[in-house]
Amino acid sequence: MSVAGGKLGETAPDSDTHHYTRTLIDSIQLADTLDNEFFRSAALHPIIELCMKGSDVDDARALFKHVKMTFIRKKMIDAFPELSPDALTAPLREVS
Repeated sequence: MSVAGGKLGETAPDSDTHHYTRTLIDSIQLADTLDNEFFRSAALHPIIELCMKGSDVDDARALFKHVKMTFIRKKMIDAFPELSPDALTAPLREVS
């Protein structure tokens, strides 16, 4: 049985992209409503993790700038070294 040109239960890539984008926007808007820096930083953590797992490093870095809690920033840099400010200024290594 097929649904929309694929197998039952499969989704089209455009549908996945739309769902990811909509979820990202909704999550960011919700986190933006939080006045407390701790709670906002804590809310941004899984959003940034979602971006990194989705290879959306540019958005992750943009959101990371808004994480003010040092221990949360450190935890995220430990998990994703690409978020480190040093990673932006480090020279690129050649791949052999």
